Amino acid sequence: MRGYYQYYLHDMVNSMSRKNGGLPTTFHHGQVKVTTAGTAVQLSTAVTDLQGGIWFKPTSSTNMYVGYADQKPDGTNAVVCNESNPIFVEADRLNDYWIDSAANNKYMSWIAW
Repeated sequence: MRGYYQYYLHDMVNSMSRKNGGLPTTFHHGQVKVTTAGTAVQLSTAVTDLQGGIWFKPTSSTNMYVGYADQKPDGTNAVVCNESNPIFVEADRLNDYWIDSAANNKYMSWIAW
């Protein structure tokens, strides 16, 4: 995983520098497991304010869904991503996002600032 984060960190820092005119002061990262497809998992239960956004990258080719707050994701009301199609979402809080998957026991890696 270390190389994976290093590869994309450069692009994220450049994006943040252009957006707010400065570098982020704090990075957060992790991985969420969706045990049962169709049952959304909150990205974080801690209320964590962000400066820029969240970059999501599933660890498999299975479609995974990113949803916001009370609209827990499924195939119709969420952004779809997979291993070859990661996404970036501008976000204010880490705990506002939920993850779901089209298959059981799938992981979503993320990094936020």
